[in-house]
Amino acid sequence: MTYAAAKVVSDEVRARVEAQQAAMQASEDAPALSELAIAQTQRKIAALMLPGETVTQALRRLGGASGKSGKGRQDALMLA
Repeated sequence: MTYAAAKVVSDEVRARVEAQQAAMQASEDAPALSELAIAQTQRKIAALMLPGETVTQALRRLGGASGKSGKGRQDALMLA
């Protein structure tokens, strides 16, 4: 690898690391959720689960565990 090629890769890596650091800083600066907001979100999530279903099973069914769209993709999108 030439110096120029190494410099391009280095610049790309540096830019990616800086973007990740900026995203982490933004998430740290975001206001914390209130207890009420957390409870409301948990209720919405619980409403998507079937009786007796574990969280892992619900994620698989809804497509959240694999990244693929699952059967309940529309229900999961309603949460956002």
